[in-house]
Amino acid sequence: MKDFKSRLLLIGIAVIVVSAFFDNVRGPILPIFARNYGLNYTQASAFFWASSLTSFVVSMLSVGLLARWTERAYIRAALAVQSLAVVAAAGGCYPSLIASGLFWGVGNTAIGMSANLVVIRGSTDANRSRMMNALHLFYCLGSIVPAFYVAKTADRWPLYAILLPTLLLILLLWLCTAALPGEGQQARPAQRMPWDEMLREHALASNLCISVYILGEVLTSMWLVTYLTGHARLSVSEASGFLPLYFLAMASSRILAALLVRPGMEAWLPFPLMLAAAAALSAGLAGRHGGFLLAAFAFGPMFPLLASSLVKDYPRKYPSLIAVVYAVSTVGLMVGHMAVGAISDRFSLQSAFRLPMVFILAALLLFAWRLRAVRTHIPES
Repeated sequence: MKDFKSRLLLIGIAVIVVSAFFDNVRGPILPIFARNYGLNYTQASAFFWASSLTSFVVSMLSVGLLARWTERAYIRAALAVQSLAVVAAAGGCYPSLIASGLFWGVGNTAIGMSANLVVIRGSTDANRSRMMNALHLFYCLGSIVPAFYVAKTADRWPLYAILLPTLLLILLLWLCTAALPGEGQQARPAQRMPWDEMLREHALASNLCISVYILGEVLTSMWLVTYLTGHARLSVSEASGFLPLYFLAMASSRILAALLVRPGMEAWLPFPLMLAAAAALSAGLAGRHGGFLLAAFAFGPMFPLLASSLVKDYPRKYPSLIAVVYAVSTVGLMVGHMAVGAISDRFSLQSAFRLPMVFILAALLLFAWRLRAVRTHIPES
């Protein structure tokens, strides 16, 4: 059993690294899309919100799929769709870009969700917070690679030459998943999350807190290169070169969390971290770009802590609950990306980039609500 759990942890890390690459290659290449196709910010944001739309759909479908499919089948289906997203993005026209966004939402959402579920299954109550921090440390390390990759190739290679070699990552991960359990070896299937229970105060507060937090964090990382090129007047290569520092700051705090976080800290630690992130984003918007790095440092342990808390509160229903969290957050991201694009065109990038800070402050309030709702929550047996 110990060897089985270790194998799950290693595969979960491989899955999250690939998910991180495809998650975060989009931010640096968005200005290239805009430049090549002559897009304004609203048009360019369609690539993001199209992926959010299909991400919502696959998150909801996954509640049922995770009850019937093995992890191996689920991840391989996600990889197949992600390969279609890469090919479509290399198509060289605006309609193919939108098609890519639609495929991207299905493929990478399912890849990222499965990484969390594989590691949750491979961990124990005693080490889950540390294992989730370690998993998302590798997410940060995987996120550094696309920033370096685009920074080195953006000014020298055509778009298709940047994108198509990334299919090799999909092939390698496909081969790695052969070590996952096959048919007949599935653990207890995921249970559906009853909607009436989802709407109870504690579950609703937990879901909204994580979803709104994700909205603030993802909008920051996805639009940072565009913000630095459009507002600070950096080149795509220069702005992409700033992104590895952003993810290194996030990785460093996850290293500390993996070493220092103890069971029970997930109940209170997100509150000061979110407060620090909002202050740091404010400094970044004031022209002190190091503030974005401090925000990334505060972001680092946040999702692992919130996810660990969710598993602790709902040990039997967490797969369905995580799927619903992904669904709600992707609806928020779809609206959020559209809002950033529209506000940028109507007012300025500076105005639009205040949205992440607003969402982090909203998540802070929702976390306080969740703490209050603990009194009414009946723990699962």
